[in-house]
Amino acid sequence: MIGIELTTFFTILTKTMGSGNLGLNSVIRMFKLTRRLTIISLIVILLTFPVIVGAAEDSSPLPQVENEITETSESSLPSSVSIRSLLLRFVFNRSFEIPEGLKVVRGGGRPHLVAEKPRGWEALNPANSAYHFREGGAHQGRSFVSGDFVKIEDPIFECTLNSGGWQQEGMIRIDPTKTYQLGYWASYHDLLPGAVVIPASQIAIYNSQGGQITGIGRAPSFSGGENNWEQFSPLTIGPGSEFEWPENAALVKIGLFATGFAPSGDCEPGKIATVDFDDVSFRPQ
Repeated sequence: MIGIELTTFFTILTKTMGSGNLGLNSVIRMFKLTRRLTIISLIVILLTFPVIVGAAEDSSPLPQVENEITETSESSLPSSVSIRSLLLRFVFNRSFEIPEGLKVVRGGGRPHLVAEKPRGWEALNPANSAYHFREGGAHQGRSFVSGDFVKIEDPIFECTLNSGGWQQEGMIRIDPTKTYQLGYWASYHDLLPGAVVIPASQIAIYNSQGGQITGIGRAPSFSGGENNWEQFSPLTIGPGSEFEWPENAALVKIGLFATGFAPSGDCEPGKIATVDFDDVSFRPQ
């Protein structure tokens, strides 16, 4: 369409200039064509702009650090901004109070809010992971996450253990010259007799291009009874600590999950226990 309009435009312009006579009808026709060309051009630009932006975003291996976002301002981050596109220097939504996929449910009494998941986090195993938004029972605040430790039947291995949990969607930028400590709170409940449940954690370490270098896991033990929040600091990474940063370490991602040991006996499918997690931190010492 644009090619046809341009051909007509330049034909009129050439004839007019060649004759040396710029008549009123020619001016009107040129004006109308110019206006139509402008409108068509704007439409093409608007239609192709999202494609151009998308291609630019996809071509970038990793996004820039958003230094203006802090722990005190994270709740005001627009929902249009993807957490995966940010490289922050702290654990985003560490207390799981910021929801994603919020909706109102009107069944079963008065209307109440439910959410799909905490913003900035994703379920490691959705079938055995839950987000408890404003349900009460959190360590601090009103929300927390949980993972079920379950036993399932497998056609090949007969009896298999499965862990629910959560991990960050985005990454944390670290300074490899500093030592960092992972911390979180956890509790457990519904433990089967003879079983052991563990509030496990893992730090995945990446280079500046987002390629994973290694991962370090920890499996601390509960010391108290059920429904008792306990603080854990199972992992320290950096100079002078148990684990040194590997070469080219630049980014990390935190994962929390339920694991442990099933009671001996027949493989009866079902939940072994649930582990709740809250208030995650990863800071330089």
